[in-house]
Parts: sequence; C-alpha cells; structure tokens
Amino acid sequence: MEINYADIKRISGQLDAFYTAYKCYIYYREIADTDLNNNKSSGFWKFQEFLLLYALLINWCEVFGISNKNSHWKEMTLENKEFTGVLYSESGYSYNEWTSYRKYINEIKNSFIVFPDQYHHIQENYDLRGVEISLEITHKWLYDIVKDSKDMPELNNLMKWPLLDLKFMEQLRKDMQQLLHD
Repeated sequence: MEINYADIKRISGQLDAFYTAYKCYIYYREIADTDLNNNKSSGFWKFQEFLLLYALLINWCEVFGISNKNSHWKEMTLENKEFTGVLYSESGYSYNEWTSYRKYINEIKNSFIVFPDQYHHIQENYDLRGVEISLEITHKWLYDIVKDSKDMPELNNLMKWPLLDLKFMEQLRKDMQQLLHD
C-alpha cells in the first residue's frame, strides 16, 4: 500500500484522534503506574489520570471503535486486509476477538460519558492491552507506509504527527517520568 499527500489530508482528523489517543495512553499509563500516594499533589495526579483515560477512550473509539460511518481512515485500516492481517497476527486477536474488544472499549467509553466523574471509575481495572497493542501496531504500520512515499517532500509539510518517528513514544514516557519524579 502506498500513501500520499492527498491520503494524509483526507485522514487528518483521524490522525489527530489517533495521536491524541496514543499520547493520552502513555501519559495515563505513566501516572497509573507511579505510586503517587505520598505525593503532596496526589489528588491532582489522580484527576489527571481520570481525564487522560477519558480522552483516551473517546479518541481511541473515534479511530478504532465500532462505527457505521464510511471514512477514508476506515478504508485504509479496518477494511484493509494488509492492515488487519498485521493487527491480528501481531496482537494475537482474531476478527471476532478484536470486534468484541472494540465493543468492550466502546462500552467503557459510554460509561464515562454517562458518569463523567472520577469517583465512579476509580476502582475499575480496565483491560487496555488491546488499546496499547493497536496504537503501537498502527503507528509502526503508518511509519512503514509513509517512510517510502514518493510524496515525502509534501508529507513533511504535514508532520504535526510523528509519522516518521518510531521513538517518539519513548521520549514521551521519559518526559512524563521525569515530571512525575521531580
């Protein structure tokens, strides 16, 4: 599959949602995995954790959720055998398992919309492994497509998304860890 400047422009909204979800996941995971109970700002960080999870769910569902909307993004990913082949083989999900997982995440998102307060969700232990895997696989898949594009000069004009940076998530993790431990 080849991607060009016009394709990127057509999926720009989904790329915004995708990379917002990815950033929210990294920030959420770093906060959730850090013991902040002794931190004088622990209430602040717990609230940030909730907000990041909320934003993650909304944006992830925009990109991977169950939807009847036709979109160029959907054609390029969820309806593309090359993409779904990579997703299923690298994630270990079958088509039915992936569909069930997407429904599960959509239900969680809907519960956040119905009960948008952190105390309703504070003790939940959500299974976000499929979210993480799908974000990683999709970023790598996009990188592999874009890196060899004939339209690279034009694509560089649209690089508000880190399509050509496979290590950007590691940098976000390091930045967040530093912020949490300073």
